[in-house]
Amino acid sequence: MKKIKVVDVSTLLPGPFTSFLLMKHLDCEVVKIEDSNQPDPLMYMRPTKDGIGLGYQSINQKKKILNVDFRNNGIDIIKKEIKDADIFLENFKIGRSYKLGISYEDLLRINPHLLYCSISGFGSKTPLAGKSAHDLNILALSGYLDQQYALGGVPSLPPFLLADICTAYHTTVSLLATLIQNRVPKHLEISMYDAFLEAMTVNTYAQQVTKKKYTASDYLMSGALPCYGVFDTKDGGKVAVAALEKPLWVDFCSHIHREDLVEKQFEREIVHDIAHEMKKFDRMHWLARDLDFCVTPVLAIQEAVAKRYV
Repeated sequence: MKKIKVVDVSTLLPGPFTSFLLMKHLDCEVVKIEDSNQPDPLMYMRPTKDGIGLGYQSINQKKKILNVDFRNNGIDIIKKEIKDADIFLENFKIGRSYKLGISYEDLLRINPHLLYCSISGFGSKTPLAGKSAHDLNILALSGYLDQQYALGGVPSLPPFLLADICTAYHTTVSLLATLIQNRVPKHLEISMYDAFLEAMTVNTYAQQVTKKKYTASDYLMSGALPCYGVFDTKDGGKVAVAALEKPLWVDFCSHIHREDLVEKQFEREIVHDIAHEMKKFDRMHWLARDLDFCVTPVLAIQEAVAKRYV
């Protein structure tokens, strides 16, 4: 069976992470074509090794990378690669693909079975169509950062690029759905804003239905409840308690010898009681196999990727 071929001219994270997912899970052949005049900015973003961004390496190192000059013969090379491609990925600013001569209509004349995918901040048919956007802008416009303000007074910026990664997974699913349904050729337009709002459905649906304003603190998973939060441990670490279901909470209370808290699972006033009890245990205590009530230590990235405990 012929491998699915992806020609990826996108930069930064949403597009390249999409082709990374396709390569990782479907063993797709990915040809990443970069403009030598405007290198992928991710290539130089910290942290780096030997001058190359480690984030860039993590998702691109196994792809076939072609560095070409878009002003000279680079566009011809793209068109050559398109002839036997299945998917084309781009995240140009709206209108640039037409100027370069590699719009959907241009490439369809070369490959009549092409699935052409454009990723942008807001799509091509919205009031903000021509406006650029990065991960933080999408978090701001989607209501995510506002909920962070409501919780702590200061927005907590996740080191994990939520909007970018959600967009990549959304794009991957959309591409696979189109291929499975054999709806090619097609120009698939992905809006980061729409993709992230879809990921926030659990938070946004209640407000759409009731017309009330809910903040993050109105949801069980806000960190304000004793059964769902992060607490300090005896050895200076932290532990995550996620005993949402009643049986888990009952077993947890029994383990810490606080059966008196069983009926107070959702009472914010006892958060300090749980915080006091958690300081009686070391962080790694909670990885014991016989403790099964969704309480786990907070691991550093180095510990997590080493898989020493999991």
